[in-house]
Amino acid sequence: MLKFGFPVGWGTMLNINERFAVSLSSVHTFMVDDNMDAVDNSDQSENFTDRFLFSSIGAHYNFSKGKDTDGDGILDKEDECPETKGTLENGGCPDTDGDGVVDKLDACPNAIGSAALGGCPDTDGDGIADKDDTCPKVKGIEALDGCPVSDGDGIADKDDTCPEVAGVAEFNGCIDTDKDGIADNEDICPNKVGSKEMNGCPDTDNDGIADNLDKCPTVAGIAANKGCPEIKKEDAKVMEMAMKGLFFESGSTKIKTSSFNELDNIADVMTTNKTYNLIIEGYTDSSGDEAKNLALSKDRAKAAKDYLVSKGIAENRLTSNGYGIAKPVADNKTAAGRAKNRRVEFNIKF
Repeated sequence: MLKFGFPVGWGTMLNINERFAVSLSSVHTFMVDDNMDAVDNSDQSENFTDRFLFSSIGAHYNFSKGKDTDGDGILDKEDECPETKGTLENGGCPDTDGDGVVDKLDACPNAIGSAALGGCPDTDGDGIADKDDTCPKVKGIEALDGCPVSDGDGIADKDDTCPEVAGVAEFNGCIDTDKDGIADNEDICPNKVGSKEMNGCPDTDNDGIADNLDKCPTVAGIAANKGCPEIKKEDAKVMEMAMKGLFFESGSTKIKTSSFNELDNIADVMTTNKTYNLIIEGYTDSSGDEAKNLALSKDRAKAAKDYLVSKGIAENRLTSNGYGIAKPVADNKTAAGRAKNRRVEFNIKF
C-alpha cells in the first residue's frame, strides 16, 4: 500500500580542500496517516499522524583530476589562460615570442620586446616602442612620435628639407637668409633679394636675365649676348677700322698723326655710349727679341689708351695690356703676315 508524506529538511556541504568535503543533512517527514509504524493509534485520545526524523553526516572524496580545456597539462582552475595552451612557468598562458611577457599582456606577441614597453621592441633604443615610433630605426623624441630633430628647430628630420640647419615650418625646416620668400635650399642667390622667376636672384637691369648669369648686370641686354647689349654694327666697324688704321713710328710707341682720325672716331663712340668699356690689346710680330716685343706691345696699347683719355674718355672705362708675339692672326714668315700681326685691338665690353 502506498504511503504519502511531506519531507522538510536542510543540508550543507563543507569543502575541506579540492579533494575532500563533509556533508550534513536532516529531514523531518510528516505522513498523511498514522499507520506508517503499523501501530493504530485511532483509539487514543491524542491521535497523531506518523512522522519521522532522518539525520546524516557524510564524507566525500573527488577522484577526478579536474578539467583541462586547452590540454596543456594545467587544470582550468589553475590555468590563467584555460582556453590557450601555455606553460606552467607562465601560469598556463603562452608566450609566443619568448620575451617573458605572456601573450595576453603582450601588445606585440610576435616580436621580442620588453615588459617596460608592454612586450614590444624598441629598435632604436629611444624608449618608444616600434609600434608607436614613426622613425623606429633612428633615435627620436616622444613629442615627435619617436623621430629625431637634428637641428633642434622642432621639425622632425623626416619632414625637414634642411635637417642640419635650424629653420622654420614655413620653409619646411629651411631658412630664408635674404628674406625674399625663397628658401635658401632653392635660392641660387641666398644672400641677395631676388624673385622666384629668377630662382631667387636679382635682375638689376630688368632685362629678364638674372644678375648671376648676366655679364652686364647693370645694363639691359639680350640673352644671346649673355645679358649685355648688342654692340652696334657701326660701332664695331669703327673698332675694326682703328685696328687696321693705327700706326706707330718704327720701333716706337709714338702714334703717327695719320692715325689720329681713327682714334678720334673711337672717342666719339665712347662718348656717345656711356655703357661701353674698352679693352685695348697690343701685339707684335715674331721678329726681334721676344721680351722687347712684349714690352713694346704693352707700351703701344697704353699709348692708345692715353690718347683716348686726352680726348675726355674716363680712364676707368679703359683697360690696356700687351701680349707681344702671342695670338698671331697671320703667318709671321711673310711680310704681309707680319704686318697684320703688328696691331692694337679695340674690344668693346660692358
